[in-house]
Amino acid sequence: VGQINVPKNYLGVIVKSRKFKTSRKPDQTYEKFEMEWPDFNRRYDVYAASRDALPAFELLNPKFMEFLYSKNPSYNLEVVDNVIYIYAKLKHVTEKDYVDLLEVLRAAYDELKM
Repeated sequence: VGQINVPKNYLGVIVKSRKFKTSRKPDQTYEKFEMEWPDFNRRYDVYAASRDALPAFELLNPKFMEFLYSKNPSYNLEVVDNVIYIYAKLKHVTEKDYVDLLEVLRAAYDELKM
């Protein structure tokens, strides 16, 4: 688990790996969005509060989607208020996993810091 603060507040954006099994579903204020990349859509579900649809697409631009896709497929991102959270279920955590988590977190921050 990791988190970083951004300068702007958001109602919510969720990028959930389909490998991350959970019964928790976004509440009814979230809409599900399909991205333009079918392989990404097969790996991740994207939800955003209706007001945050544009920030979801700003975060998940083609460059960031490719970057996230190239990392561990169980990474999840959530943006709530002014915090980006990243988490994953990993059986054996290595130093590389921590480096990758921080790298993804930093890249998400760079996309939303404006």
